Amino acid sequence: AVHGNPIGADGIKAAEKVYGWNYSDFEVPLAVSDRFEVTIQENGARAEQQWKRLFEEYEAKYPDQAQSFKQAFNGQFSDDLKSTLPHYQLTDALASRAASAKVINTAAKVIPSLWGGAADLSSSNKTMIAETSDFQPESYDGRNIWFGVREFGMAAAMNGIVLHGGTRVFGGTFFVFT
Repeated sequence: AVHGNPIGADGIKAAEKVYGWNYSDFEVPLAVSDRFEVTIQENGARAEQQWKRLFEEYEAKYPDQAQSFKQAFNGQFSDDLKSTLPHYQLTDALASRAASAKVINTAAKVIPSLWGGAADLSSSNKTMIAETSDFQPESYDGRNIWFGVREFGMAAAMNGIVLHGGTRVFGGTFFVFT
């Protein structure tokens, strides 16, 4: 029985014999890799065509939102961003988290695809976008994310969001928790 335990060298040899597996470690038979490649290409091409048709319908029905979507995925932001962001001097008596909150909320007004939050410190480190709701399973339009208590989980989720593309995300924590 293998359940919960390593199969071991003898178990591997026995399984290879049962399945007629005559390949060296980490070798993938050409027939398997060829079939995998064809399947991926065919399924991918089909999915891409379906997506394009769906987006064309969306674009015809919601041209402004479709344009915003395209801009977000191309990393294009409003020209107003730089001019609208607050400017600070080193002599300003303002906590960095308060300054950050002002920057986040100003940027959120000109970047509709900006969202983010904190592990469990949003009220303390001021990572909430005002005048919006929370991102929840029943409400995907929210822009505030409650990542949970683990900063590592927050960082992993943020990396996934950025790798997907189309949105910009921010996160905040206190240095002592990193």
